[in-house]
Amino acid sequence: GGASAASAVDFAAAGDGAHPELSAAIARLDAQLDRLGGATVGWPEEEHAVFLRVRSQLGSPPFDSERLLSLAALKLNTITDGELRAHAAGCAAREELLEEKRAAVSAWRGARETSSAQRVERERAIEVELRAREDAERQRVEAAAARARDARDAELGRWKERKEAGDAAAQEAQEAAESELKQRRKREARASRRLRDEIGAHVRQRDEHAAFVEQLRAEKETNDKADARRVNAEGLRRLRERDQKLVKGALERKRERGRVVVEQQERAELLKLKGNRATPRGVERDPDRLVAPTATIERRREQEEEARRAPKSRLMTFGGERGVPPSRRAMPTWRSGV
Repeated sequence: GGASAASAVDFAAAGDGAHPELSAAIARLDAQLDRLGGATVGWPEEEHAVFLRVRSQLGSPPFDSERLLSLAALKLNTITDGELRAHAAGCAAREELLEEKRAAVSAWRGARETSSAQRVERERAIEVELRAREDAERQRVEAAAARARDARDAELGRWKERKEAGDAAAQEAQEAAESELKQRRKREARASRRLRDEIGAHVRQRDEHAAFVEQLRAEKETNDKADARRVNAEGLRRLRERDQKLVKGALERKRERGRVVVEQQERAELLKLKGNRATPRGVERDPDRLVAPTATIERRREQEEEARRAPKSRLMTFGGERGVPPSRRAMPTWRSGV
């Protein structure tokens, strides 16, 4: 603390030449105060305020006073004795740093006042020098302006002479320029008309091409629709021919089955009559006996097997089954091979 106060006094005695050092010393003191914990020395504001109020009630004794520490311990019963003594030491160190800072600030202000007086003197000298320079510059400018006026007057006289001498040539040049301008405008007008004609021709050609393309598209669409209709008609015709063939085949098979059934019924009746004639009186014929299949039955079975293997059509529907005609109607069990 004593060394810092002495250094602050040295800074104050140094005057204007130590002004940067005084600023650095003040910044260093501010940093030390910040490291101590600021205005409350690291404590909460309420507890620090209680500590300062106790010290004020005791007449502001030194921070390490036992009486102050004892009374503060009674008021702050949540603070340990070590924490209280550390806080008191921090407060004492903060007071010393504040004294050093006040001395450094006072020295800095003195140095600044000295620097301000010297700066005022320098500014006055600079102002006098500037006035002298302004007077010299004004005189130089006035002389240059006079020379410029004379030169301008001379140039104006020469220009008037050249103008009077060149009016005729200028008039001729102007007339030639106007004639050239008229010729150029005529050429541009002809070029513009030619360009408009070319653009019109291009637009007509483009429209004709677009109309031709549209015509081709319409013809193609018409041809595509006609081709589609032809393809659909051909497909429909083929489907109808196929269905007709299937129906015709189904009808033929149905007639064949009817004929076979009729033959079977007739043969069964014939066999029944023969059996009744051949059977002696009092002898019953076994209706369940096996009889060898005839050639007609074999052919019918082959046709049924082919019908089952053949693809079924939606047009071939007989008796609730698709594609398979009823094959065992009106057929005796003793002729079915069971």
